[in-house]
Amino acid sequence: MRTLIYRILLIFTMVYCLSHCKSDGALPKIFGSIPIAGAANVPAKFVVSPTSSLGTSESGTSLQISITLNKAPTADVTIKTITFSDALEGTLNKNTLTFTATNWNISQVLTITGVDDLVVDGDKNSTLTFSSSTSTDTEFNALTIDNLTITNKDNDTPGIITVSSTGLITSETGTMASFTAQLTSEPTSSVVIPSITSSNTLEGTVSPATLTFTPTNWNVPQTVTATGVDDVLSDGNQTYLIQFSAATSSDSTYNGKVASAVSIINTDNETFGVTVGAISGVTTEAGGTATFNVVLTSASTTSVTIPISSGNTAEGTVSPSSLTFTSGNWNVPQVVTVTGVDDFVQDGNISYTINLGPCSSSNSNYQGPVPSSVNVTNNDNDTAGYTITPSSATLMVSDGGQLSSSFTIILTSEPTANVTIPISSNLPGEVSFSSSSVTFTAGNWNVAQTITLTGVLDNITDGNQSFTITLSLPTTSDAVYAALDPADQTGGSCDNDAVGSKIVACRAVNNPFTDEGGASAGYYIILSQAPTANVTIPVSSSNTAEGTVSTASVVMTTLNWNQFLASNLITVTGVNDVLYDGDITYTIVLGAATSADTFFNGVDPTDFTLVNNDNEVYFTMSAI
Repeated sequence: MRTLIYRILLIFTMVYCLSHCKSDGALPKIFGSIPIAGAANVPAKFVVSPTSSLGTSESGTSLQISITLNKAPTADVTIKTITFSDALEGTLNKNTLTFTATNWNISQVLTITGVDDLVVDGDKNSTLTFSSSTSTDTEFNALTIDNLTITNKDNDTPGIITVSSTGLITSETGTMASFTAQLTSEPTSSVVIPSITSSNTLEGTVSPATLTFTPTNWNVPQTVTATGVDDVLSDGNQTYLIQFSAATSSDSTYNGKVASAVSIINTDNETFGVTVGAISGVTTEAGGTATFNVVLTSASTTSVTIPISSGNTAEGTVSPSSLTFTSGNWNVPQVVTVTGVDDFVQDGNISYTINLGPCSSSNSNYQGPVPSSVNVTNNDNDTAGYTITPSSATLMVSDGGQLSSSFTIILTSEPTANVTIPISSNLPGEVSFSSSSVTFTAGNWNVAQTITLTGVLDNITDGNQSFTITLSLPTTSDAVYAALDPADQTGGSCDNDAVGSKIVACRAVNNPFTDEGGASAGYYIILSQAPTANVTIPVSSSNTAEGTVSTASVVMTTLNWNQFLASNLITVTGVNDVLYDGDITYTIVLGAATSADTFFNGVDPTDFTLVNNDNEVYFTMSAI
């Protein structure tokens, strides 16, 4: 039955093949690899697939080639040697094949696996070579398979990689950061990176300055270290780059290659700010000065300007009005001078403030900060009080009005309110004042005000009188001056009630006597008006045994005519006569005046009398 079926199939095949079989006698694919027993006209051969576009890769991609016989052999068919031409590009899983009558149509697979050679050598072609087959089946003996070309695709790319090169941080305190560098493939010769530099050596430095990779150490990481640099600037955290120059190598794939720059952040360790020194002392209203220093705590890349002002220019002024710091002088202290201002008021020592800032700068760190202010004390140099100045040696007036005196009052400091000083006398019948009070204001406190004293005609021969000029506590809302009582003044009144007298003798002291003990009395000669020429008045004693005069004449001039001066003073001195003669009255004779001024020439002044007190006793008694 089986033989019959084979015969039917054979006849069908032969008929079909007449119009459809290939020139080599192979059956069309519709029959696949089904053997047709007795197909003696089909040449024996190996069926290989695939035979074109054959490739592997250095990343490990493999190629599978299937081999079968095209018909069943009568004996084993062996390919004893299968070789791959370049073991550096690929490996072969087997190097011999054997087909039998039972497995001739079962694919035997050759696997070629690409080898990674780590070298940038491009895609490499290798040859798969088959030895001739051996078999006792003469059809299959000495058959050959064409050599197959297999391309191993290169996966190596020349390059320089850096490892752990992200998130790197150094600091201005000297903290370091490291990363490594290596090649991505094996070079054929040494690769040198001749220069490794920092893009900003003010922020960081790098070591080493060069790297060399060889065919033996190309994949061994080499360490590059960056070290932070302190730039004394308050510039915040700064980014800088570690840069690599182009590599040099006789390996053309690496020559000229440039590694990517590595970014590093250098953290700032400066604290921006302004240091204001302590004030050197106090200022004074006499113009005394005090100083303090100002300096930045860190450098600035741009200038920093600090305005300076006084919080009370009535107490102190400041110089200069601003300070400017640059990158060149930021750490050099600059001196600020404060000068006291005199306000003329006794207001005590006053505290005031010197204000600094806000700072201005294009450096954001120094834009806007307000440095601390400086407290200063301005010592007061004003003392509230009164300066009272008599216009002559003594404040004398005469009853007849021929002689007047004056004194001035001035304040020693500016009052905060009007100060009114009442003026009075304990003997209003002897003296009157040009004003019963004086008032000082903030505008005239330092302008002297004059008070004129004039004698009052009392028509009484009461002798010379002493009186007190009372300067009372002022009325004022200035608390300082309200408690200051001006000093009272003293004066005297020359008793000369001879109204209309042109030449008058005024007693200098109250005592109208001398004594034999040598006591003296003094009289001043005064005129009723200023003379146009000197006036000479003879002077003598009516009894030189009782009293003598200091001068034989008095000369009155335009300088002393209404003054109590030594030049117009007559001093009468008592004489001791060793007699017990009691108190003796005598006269000082004033002779007729001589002068080219006709108003006074020939005027005979009124003489004045004195008593010389006796100092003898009638008898003495002594104990026995």
